[in-house]
Amino acid sequence: MEWDEHTVIDQAQLIALMRIVFNNDQHHVYAVLDGCKIAQLPKRLQSSGCTHSCLFSGALDPSLELAAPWLVELPAKSPFTSSLLQESWNQHGGILLQTAAEVDLYSVRHHLRRFLRVTGPGGQPMLFRFYDPRAFRITMPQLRSADYQAFLAPLLGVFTEADDPSSVLHFTADGPMQGSVRAFPLAGQAEHQHA
Repeated sequence: MEWDEHTVIDQAQLIALMRIVFNNDQHHVYAVLDGCKIAQLPKRLQSSGCTHSCLFSGALDPSLELAAPWLVELPAKSPFTSSLLQESWNQHGGILLQTAAEVDLYSVRHHLRRFLRVTGPGGQPMLFRFYDPRAFRITMPQLRSADYQAFLAPLLGVFTEADDPSSVLHFTADGPMQGSVRAFPLAGQAEHQHA
């Protein structure tokens, strides 16, 4: 993964992000991570101790496996979680999903796989890289309400990077209307010290 040191979050921003995303002990948090953006992702997930699964099915060519999107459960107190967010947030490495406690990883995987292939403008099937935060934050607000609801149906919300690296966007199942996307500031170093 190539890092832009101007957008990597500092420790105070990481703490703020963790507070925003892990705001309820009764919720699960999952990440959909982009193997194109996070180096050696399958190997890192294997050693993470976190439950994970590739969104692509079947036996994959090793190069495709490296570039594939991966779903992983992120426990709040896991060193892997904080390390991953510190390294990949604002680097377009993936999106974060919040679900009710009874929604397991395999239910989320089954749901998300339905959205990997979409019909393009010319009627041709194409890969929808919804796990790229840039694609997510541009595409989701433009969807018809029914399509937006269909994507978010089993989810309580989706967190993505914002254009502004000092904030996080939260998409909720309220639908693409006023208030369905909120921006939360990520405290800077000075703000955190005064909190």
